[in-house]
Amino acid sequence: MTGHPRSALHGLPTLLVEDDPDSARLLSDLLADAGCEVRVAASAEDAYIALRTFEPRLVVLDLVLPRMGGLMLARQLTGAARHAGLVIVAVSVMDAEVAGQLARQAGCAAFVGKPIDSLTFADTIAHHVASAGAPVQP
Repeated sequence: MTGHPRSALHGLPTLLVEDDPDSARLLSDLLADAGCEVRVAASAEDAYIALRTFEPRLVVLDLVLPRMGGLMLARQLTGAARHAGLVIVAVSVMDAEVAGQLARQAGCAAFVGKPIDSLTFADTIAHHVASAGAPVQP
C-alpha cells in the first residue's frame, strides 16, 4: 500500500470528537477502515480526558458540540505546545464556506462538510495529513 494516499493514515493515532452517535459510528468506521487507530470522544470535555492518556497525530472534530464548541477546542489544541504538529480536520453541517474559513482561522488544516461522502472522506483526510507532514506511528 506504500505510495497510496491513504498510506499516510496507516497506524495514525486519531481522536474523533463527535457528539452525534450515528455520525461518530460512521466517521469512526471510515477512519478505522483507512487504517487509523481511532478513539472517540463525545464532547470537548471527553476529548481532554482522552488526551491525558492518548497522543493523537490527527483530530477529526465536529464544530457543533455541546458546551464547548469545536472551534474553541481547535484553538486551544493548536495553541498548546504539547500538541504541536497535531493535524485537525473540522467536520460540520454548517455552511461550508463560512465554516471552512472559521475552521482555518481556528487552526484546522481542513474542513469537510456533512453529509460525509464515504467514498472520498478517507482520501481527503489522508491528503491533509500528508500535506501537514504528520509523523506516522509504526
